[in-house]
Amino acid sequence: MYKFCLKIRRMIECKIIGIVYRIKKKITKISCYEVEVGNNTIDVVIPTLEKDLKIFPLAVEGIRQNVQHKIDTIYVVAPRSKAIEDISKKLSCKFIDERSVLGFTAEDFDYCPNGLDRSGWIFQQLLKLSGAIGENENFLVVDADTVILRKMIFLTDSKPIFYESMERHFPYYEFYRKLFGKERIHFFSFISHMTLFNKRYLKEMKTEIEEKFNKKWYEVILENLDPNEISCCAENETYPNWVNNRYGSKKCINFNRTVEYEKACDYNYLYNKYSKKNKSVSLHSWFIEKIKK
Repeated sequence: MYKFCLKIRRMIECKIIGIVYRIKKKITKISCYEVEVGNNTIDVVIPTLEKDLKIFPLAVEGIRQNVQHKIDTIYVVAPRSKAIEDISKKLSCKFIDERSVLGFTAEDFDYCPNGLDRSGWIFQQLLKLSGAIGENENFLVVDADTVILRKMIFLTDSKPIFYESMERHFPYYEFYRKLFGKERIHFFSFISHMTLFNKRYLKEMKTEIEEKFNKKWYEVILENLDPNEISCCAENETYPNWVNNRYGSKKCINFNRTVEYEKACDYNYLYNKYSKKNKSVSLHSWFIEKIKK
């Protein structure tokens, strides 16, 4: 009975949040946070796999054209791959062997909920949370299959800007509660395919986890994964909610749209077709697999 009531409550909550989000999106100007405030230098980190190489050059172009902060270095974090290393060099990005970041890779642990191997997905989250990439205090992580089409900023008045979405996945919030023993306080989701991380905040968050569990932060995360949930945690929910709870943040609607993978012709095509109503587009390879089923 409890599970049934919980399911009904969550369904109602999702409906309410969906309505409120659509209203907020309608009254929010797409041009919000397009002008840089201050002189902040950041690094950019793009975790990448060979399957992303069709979109990856467009992602880099979108970052260079539209991120309104001084970018020191764009780091491409990936398994050793000649194809990825060659395109990184061609685009003047710095390649980082993913094994060098934490000393292990997705091959060193197994996470296969319901028989589906999600080890790589979890490992990419650990890479982002490591805070071990780049020289600057702030680094922006952008998904390799997401292309920014309009001017965007991620830091102003010493506070990060987190972009909100309507995604509502309760296992993410349950995982946050497991780690910190408290509920997140923000109404909307922070799943936006791009998140600004601060190394000092990351260190403080991971220290809190380690002191609570008396283990390395990544061991705690791996040991608390739900073996029955294929998407049980998300670094871009965990970290922004922790920062928001502890220090506060600024928020903006994430004007993002998922489009078909085959539409990745060139940057100008995407800009002309989608930039009027979207700050970015995501061309997920899994989206094509989904709509073909």
